[in-house]
Amino acid sequence: MRALLILCFLVSALFAARTSLPAQVTITQADFFGLGDSYTESVLCMTSTCGSQSMPGVLGTPGQNAWDFNVIHQNQLSCIVTHDFVAPATGGFGGDTLFPGADFAQHTQGSGTPLGYRYFSNDVAGRTYYGLYQPGFSHQPEAIFPSPAIDYPSSFTLGSSWNFSYQLDRLINFMGSVTPSRNLVTTTAICDAWGTMTLPNLGTVSCLRVMDLEVVDFLIDPTGLGVFVSVGLFERRSYKWFAPGLGQIARVRSLQSVSCPISTPPLDFSNEVWEFRVQIANSIAPAGDWVRGDANADGTYNIADAVYTLTALFGMGPQTCEIAMDANDDNTVNIADSVFSLSALFGGGAAPPSPHPSCGSDGNPGALTCGAFPACP
Repeated sequence: MRALLILCFLVSALFAARTSLPAQVTITQADFFGLGDSYTESVLCMTSTCGSQSMPGVLGTPGQNAWDFNVIHQNQLSCIVTHDFVAPATGGFGGDTLFPGADFAQHTQGSGTPLGYRYFSNDVAGRTYYGLYQPGFSHQPEAIFPSPAIDYPSSFTLGSSWNFSYQLDRLINFMGSVTPSRNLVTTTAICDAWGTMTLPNLGTVSCLRVMDLEVVDFLIDPTGLGVFVSVGLFERRSYKWFAPGLGQIARVRSLQSVSCPISTPPLDFSNEVWEFRVQIANSIAPAGDWVRGDANADGTYNIADAVYTLTALFGMGPQTCEIAMDANDDNTVNIADSVFSLSALFGGGAAPPSPHPSCGSDGNPGALTCGAFPACP
């Protein structure tokens, strides 16, 4: 009872102090997958370019949200897609020569997704995108951007915005003839929401949502003389979710293509979802040594840790080591962890499971990560 009274007091104080502060989650280049990593997605497979599915409420709203994509995964997703981050030379077609600036390639394959490679490097300004290679495009599988695009800045948080563009040239089969084509792609993006997301197999994680609008001008050169004419302009809106240490954990895209002309997709396109994908597994290495319950990573387990967890949950404080905040070891960080700690400290409840009270690693690994834990060497 004493622990609950203390908790009520702390929560009341936090509500009283809370203003419209930005989320404390920040995504950096270190949170994206890189060479040697891999992850797997479960994907909603649409059999037609013009097909769509109604998924009311899936997108959430600007501001704070609690998304649960585990239920959607169980009920509606059917295809499995894998992404392996490999050396540019992988594949035997000279990717390291075609894209000399790239440090790694993202190799994607699986049911419903053509085999392909996308080429990137992590630079000071952000992640640089050089182009792609898709063996399924028999006329010209490679598409080398004349000017590489920085598709994500080096870091972003709630309220961050950016834009990028690139030119994709390749030969295609257009109305029965091999024809030069050009896609002029411009994307504007803003990080407009934050909160938690429950993922299949990976538990509940803190995340940011990025909304972007992609505008594509599709051109062809019917004469082969370098004179391109526009065939159509189309737009597609996407919502993407990112979590510390896990990169992109989910994406939802609207229905849109040249062959399905509609107006600019609305902010809430949940009734016309063309693509839905959610991360279900990854190769991320487990966190280093830490102490469960020592949420602020100062080497001492006390009431300050319960307060630290609450302030992080309410978006009013940072998260030094997310997994250390999971005091009750249920692979989720929520208000129950503060209740657990207060009960252990003041109500005679059980102490946090291992690793506690000494530094150690997790015997029940999940999706929670640990950026740093200064109290453990």
